[in-house]
Amino acid sequence: MPKQLLIMPIPISKLILPTFVVALLYSILKPIILDNIEEFCPWGSELGDILYQLSLAYVGGYIFYWIANFQSERFEHEKNNTINKVKIEKLIRSIQSTMILYLVYIGEKGKIKNPDDLLNIPIDNGSLKIGIRDENQQYKIIERVGDETVKRNSIYFNVFIEEATELNKSIDHCVNGYVLMPLDLIKIIENLNQRSHLKWLLKRLKGLDEYLSERGFPKEGLSIRGSENLDIRNEIMILRESVIELRKYYIKHFDIDFFGEFNIDEIIWLPQYNLLFPRNQEPNSL
Repeated sequence: MPKQLLIMPIPISKLILPTFVVALLYSILKPIILDNIEEFCPWGSELGDILYQLSLAYVGGYIFYWIANFQSERFEHEKNNTINKVKIEKLIRSIQSTMILYLVYIGEKGKIKNPDDLLNIPIDNGSLKIGIRDENQQYKIIERVGDETVKRNSIYFNVFIEEATELNKSIDHCVNGYVLMPLDLIKIIENLNQRSHLKWLLKRLKGLDEYLSERGFPKEGLSIRGSENLDIRNEIMILRESVIELRKYYIKHFDIDFFGEFNIDEIIWLPQYNLLFPRNQEPNSL
């Protein structure tokens, strides 16, 4: 028994443009050429007039649809582009703030002279000069400086957690808007979303310190070990990689360097950074 051939119907969407071309040609040729030809049947002229009116209606409808659709797509593109621009700016600011805070915490604040320094200051051997417990517990960090033992007020760890939390909110805000983003931007943000765990690391340290303090030890507060410092440094390196990619995307699509626009002195002295130091005085050890 011979196999039957499956004839797939042509989608209507594939016929719209060819039909428009035929209707347009008929609308042009009828009054110029076809009206001068004798009708070959008694109702030929009437049929031609009907087809002519249908062709004009189709051509007019197609042009109106194209104009309306084009304007709608253009408006949607501009709207989405503006939304993405704002989201990228907020994400870059969050990354910058977190990186500045980290550089302050490892004692490298004095090296921040311009925005590019955030990407160039070496942090390979950086260790956090920071107390995990908050200001309410008023304990001292004891450090060896040369041959002397130095006590200094703790720098509040909670501010670092708050900054990392704000960063996560910025990332989540971008992730929730993937439907409005082009694929290349989604790849950059999703890479950051999958690899960034700074908030979780900091909260884990804070939680462990609270757990131990409830049991009476260590009274001086949990110390941040070398392995934990390494984990946090790796997180900062991920932020560096991501902000470089975001910066390249921003320059390419918006033709300005947003990363280089902020004032370093203004950002460092925002109130949240002043809270790092008791009575707004910066400790000498930093």
